[in-house]
Amino acid sequence: MKNTLDKGTVKIEKINIDANQKKRSFHIDFDFNKWKVFIYSCVFYCCGLFLGSYLYKISDSSTLDAMLSPRKQSILNLFATDLCSYFVLFLLVVFLGFCLIGFPLINIIPTIIGIEYGMRLSYLFINSNTKGIAYSIIMIIPFVSAFLTIISYSIEYSSEMSLNIYEIAKNNDRSKKYDIKPYLNKIFIFGMLIIAVSFISSVIKNLLFGIVTI
Repeated sequence: MKNTLDKGTVKIEKINIDANQKKRSFHIDFDFNKWKVFIYSCVFYCCGLFLGSYLYKISDSSTLDAMLSPRKQSILNLFATDLCSYFVLFLLVVFLGFCLIGFPLINIIPTIIGIEYGMRLSYLFINSNTKGIAYSIIMIIPFVSAFLTIISYSIEYSSEMSLNIYEIAKNNDRSKKYDIKPYLNKIFIFGMLIIAVSFISSVIKNLLFGIVTI
């Protein structure tokens, strides 16, 4: 009888140990500091989306509608348009990275992106209903997501650089030097990725424009 109780106790203890191990295996350590730049970018971008949508609803402008309306263009024109809009914001991120107080201002970039695409999406949803939703999912959202991801990485490194410049200036430590070469290498890669996204976006928009209509 005693042996039976001992075996039952051992089994219960083993079950408890296995349960605790399973709990630990499903536990996910979330480091906020590691992801805070991406979280802030998403939050500011979403704020921009809501603001852009609201601005479109209160604007009631035929000129704005004409600007937001998709139209057939050559690949070269589409590439130039996308590259210009993407690269201007990217260069602004880079510029703020070299500024003494750039790190608290840099999150305005995702907000600007959100405002622009909030207005575009609102135009499509309001004027084209289901077709507008399908057009947005295929022709806009994938490329905006790719661009926002690149911008978020750029913001992370630019914020770090700006903060380092601020700390050096604050402490008046002229002996301390900050090596900008790794930063410039990453920024160069991000710039090439933006060019690639702009090109892919222009090609796909041109090829699918006749198929995905609104």
